[in-house]
Amino acid sequence: MDTEVIEQEQDDGSFVVAEDTASTNGVNIELVRDLARRAYPDAIPELILGDTVEDVMTSVEAARAAYARVFSDVSERQAVVKAPVVPAGGSSAPLVDVDALPVAEKLRRGVAGRR
Repeated sequence: MDTEVIEQEQDDGSFVVAEDTASTNGVNIELVRDLARRAYPDAIPELILGDTVEDVMTSVEAARAAYARVFSDVSERQAVVKAPVVPAGGSSAPLVDVDALPVAEKLRRGVAGRR
């Protein structure tokens, strides 16, 4: 990064000299990164990087794409998980989906029920 010397005149006529090490072409890049992180809440903030405004904006798109991938993966996994159905009265017998049982198990249960 370039070091830029900034000289500012104060109200009383004195000058203040400071070095701006995070500045590129007069733009404080740290402020640009912070602004981009706030402007794009649908981006992963840690992925918004860069030493120029163009680099920051390019990293914003990558951070947004990463966020979208993570969001869709989590959403898909939450949709797959279903809460078990519990009948009113708290029956102790577990509910079984007979249609999902293999034929051999259906026959075993049928024969056991006749005894």
